[in-house]
Amino acid sequence: MVYLDYKILWKKMSRIQWFFIVVCMISMGFFQEWVKVNINFTLEQAPRVDGFYSYTHEERSTYLEELRRNRPFDYYHSHYPIKALQYFNEGSLRKLKWVMTVVFVGWFYWINRWLVSKLIKDPRGRRWLLTTYVLSFIGAFIIYTMGWVFGSNDLFYNISRKMVGALQSPVPLMMNWAGWQLYVQQRKQ
Repeated sequence: MVYLDYKILWKKMSRIQWFFIVVCMISMGFFQEWVKVNINFTLEQAPRVDGFYSYTHEERSTYLEELRRNRPFDYYHSHYPIKALQYFNEGSLRKLKWVMTVVFVGWFYWINRWLVSKLIKDPRGRRWLLTTYVLSFIGAFIIYTMGWVFGSNDLFYNISRKMVGALQSPVPLMMNWAGWQLYVQQRKQ
């Protein structure tokens, strides 16, 4: 029988555990944003200086710091820099960006999977979540590839980036939980 029993859920998980999970998800969201903003900022600003990647890491940091000071009320331009990224060349930064995306998607998948297992007392709930992740990732890849094929990389990249960005959040959990609630209601009728 398919059911959700909230009383059992609250007995198994204290409010402190739920608080820790929420804080962990929010913290990881801010951390991933900070890392990606640093990488994207460097990748965007580097082409504006001839030979940027031939400079020492100190010179790169100095140049990027100048750009940050000119826009103090814009997070993209005023974030706290990750100095270690200035040791990377352009190709390494691009690869790191992809690796970090996969790592963060994986991190949020496991958190969301754990939460689904607590909220939905049926193994199908975890399969639904996995299906959501796989289909979203495939869809984002197809959209990204279409941009390459049609020569509209920026437009299609932004769409696929938003799709993958949603996977790096509690959005899949909320969608699956809401879908499961509807499924359970329909089964009871």
